[in-house]
Order: sequence, then C-alpha cells, then structure tokens
Amino acid sequence: MRVLIVLCILSFSTAPLEAQTRNMSSQQMGRTYSAENLSSTPWPMLRKAEQEMSMLDFEEAFLTLESVVAQYPSSAEALILRAKFKTMLGMETEARTDFDQARRINPYVSDLYGYSDNRGVLNLLVYEPEKALLQLSSYQKLNYYYDILDKTIQANELLEKEAQLLGQLIEQIEEEKLDVAMETVSVLLKDYSEKAITYDLEGLVFSKQNQTDAAIKAFSKAIELDPKFALSWYNLGILKYQQKDMAGAKASFDKAIVLQETLTKAYFGRAMVLKTMGDRESALADYNTIIAQKGTIYPEALLNRGLTKKMIGSYAGALTDFNKGIEEFPNDAELYKNRGNLYLLLDLVPKAVDDYTKAIQLKSDYADAYYNRGIAYLLLLDYISGCADLETSVEKGHVKAKDMRTYLCPD
Repeated sequence: MRVLIVLCILSFSTAPLEAQTRNMSSQQMGRTYSAENLSSTPWPMLRKAEQEMSMLDFEEAFLTLESVVAQYPSSAEALILRAKFKTMLGMETEARTDFDQARRINPYVSDLYGYSDNRGVLNLLVYEPEKALLQLSSYQKLNYYYDILDKTIQANELLEKEAQLLGQLIEQIEEEKLDVAMETVSVLLKDYSEKAITYDLEGLVFSKQNQTDAAIKAFSKAIELDPKFALSWYNLGILKYQQKDMAGAKASFDKAIVLQETLTKAYFGRAMVLKTMGDRESALADYNTIIAQKGTIYPEALLNRGLTKKMIGSYAGALTDFNKGIEEFPNDAELYKNRGNLYLLLDLVPKAVDDYTKAIQLKSDYADAYYNRGIAYLLLLDYISGCADLETSVEKGHVKAKDMRTYLCPD
C-alpha cells in the first residue's frame, strides 16, 4: 500500500486478514513474531481501516484511523496513513503535521508507504541500478583467453611448452592461485619471447591482488607489444573505471570494440560507463548489441538492459526483459529478485512477494531477497511475515536490515 489511487481511494492490499494473523514466527536472534503479540500493536486496526477503504466506507475508515492514532500516538505507520487520508480530503496542513511527526519517529516510513512518491520504496530495497548486478564470472572473463590460446596453437605461433604454460596460467588465475600464477608469468617472461598475452595475464594477476599501478603498467606493456590486442584495451578500461576516470575508461572500451567487434564484454563495460555518465540510451544500445550476439554474457546483458529500462521509466520494457530472462534462465535468483523490485514499483506487491520467495528457494542464504520480501510484506500490512523476514535477513548478515528492523519491528 503506497500510492494514492484515483477518485480519492487509497491503494490498499486485498490480501486477506488471515495473512496478517497467521502463526508465522522467526526464531533467530531471540525474537518471535506471531498472532499473540500482534494484538498489542496498531496493525489489526490498520488492517480494519484498509478493509473499510476497500469497501469505500471512508467515514468509518477515517474514524478507525483517528482511533488507532489516539491509541498508538507513537506509531509512525498510523500517522503516515492518516496523513495520506487527510491529503485526499484536502486537509493539507493537518496532513503535514502527521507526516512530520511520523518522520521524526521513523525516517523510513514515508518511503515505505509512499506518502509523496510511489518510487520511494526503492530507497529501502536492495537496489543498485548503477552497478552491474551480475558481475561477470571468472570463466566468462577468461573464456576469451582460452579462445585466443586455441587459435594461436592452431596457427603454430607458440612452442608446445609455452602453450602449456599459458594454459596453466589461465587456469591458475581462474582458480585464484595468484602466487603460483605469478611464478608461471616469471617463467614465461624468462624462457620465451615477450608476448602481449603474457603481460596481459600478468596484469590480471596484479589487478586481482589490488595492485592497480602494476596492473596498468602490465596492460600498457601488452598494448606496446601489440597495439591491436583488444583484451588489454578492455582490461585497461576496467581499471580506469575503477579509478573513476570515465573518459579514459570509455576511450579504452571504444578502442577494444573497434579492434574486436565480437568482444561483447567490452560493450558490457562501456554500458556500465555510459550509465555512470548519465547516457542511458547509449548504454541500452550496447546491451542490445550483446543480446543480438547472444554470447556467454547474454543473461547479464538481458538483466542489465531491463534495469536500465527501469531507470529511464520504461517499466513495460523492463518487465519484458526480466520475463524473457526468467524464461530462458529459470534458475537465476537475481532475475527473480530484480523482477520483484519492479513489481513493487508497479504496486503489484503480491507478485513481488512471489518472486522474492522464488529467489529464496533458488538461493536459500539470499539475505537481500529476505530483506526485500520483508519490505513487501510490510507494504501488505503483514507485520508478522515482514518482521520475520527482516529478522532472517539480519541473521544472514544483512547490515541494512538491522537498522530497518529497529524502526519497523521494535521489541
């Protein structure tokens, strides 16, 4: 329940009261949320007001809200809902008084129940649209090197032992055996002629060790040896992005794409930069290119294109991408979580709960999904389920959930 609906009706959930009072509890952290302790909270009366509004009985709803505020003057939820109701009735000054008091009690409540903007709930969710929510796996990154190695072997451009060492080096980086990988680099540079791929892989090792300057030097050496080695331009772009040098990062990704149009991860990196620079339309174009090629990072591009569409307000387009992603990758918990976020934005809260639940089924330790589902339950005025999920999220190490629980689920 977050937005005012047309013709002076509040948007309240139609979920049955039983959902609010079912005997659902959380055993973590020594807390229990159940129907027994619900009776001493404002939630049953808020649900009563909800039902009265859904029946268009506004007079009774107003009396119920007045009563719940009188009985629970420190309930931020009761105050914010009464503020929304008063706003409907044109009582702007009185509504502002309720709103300000609610905000003093609970700084999250206006975002949660959408006093002024239904998108405020995104401030509460685990929602980071400016970041690539699915980072490319080591395999996806290193798969390009295996391809290069195969081609150079077929072209007889490497000695047999050198090819074996390069293959071992790629595997060592993939397995995070960085000290061993650096030893292999030393052998390659000592016993064989200097090659761009060797310095590039050395740069990857330095990068994984957070030795940025050494990594940049290695990638630059690779480019010096082979200015057309697109992977080094790409890797240089990643480091420049991390250093917040967006112009330099974009230039590096641009160069990588010119040199190798099929290097889809360079489009992915450039889209990341473009979003940061505020050019979301161009970012969409890069995601479109990746999706058209349907390579190894196709699912990541599909998800991030959906997120970008959501950022520019194209909710139908975002939903289409999420639906397509879930259809093709039904075991991807991230896709379900992000579609759930979109459903909340669209006020389809029960659908959001279903998606968060599916994400949790696919990834049982998914603290973010528990947290977001807790927010969704609270939007349905399901105090028991919402607080139980926030509690589970706290147990699983979610830092933000602890603060939210303190305000929304007090002892």
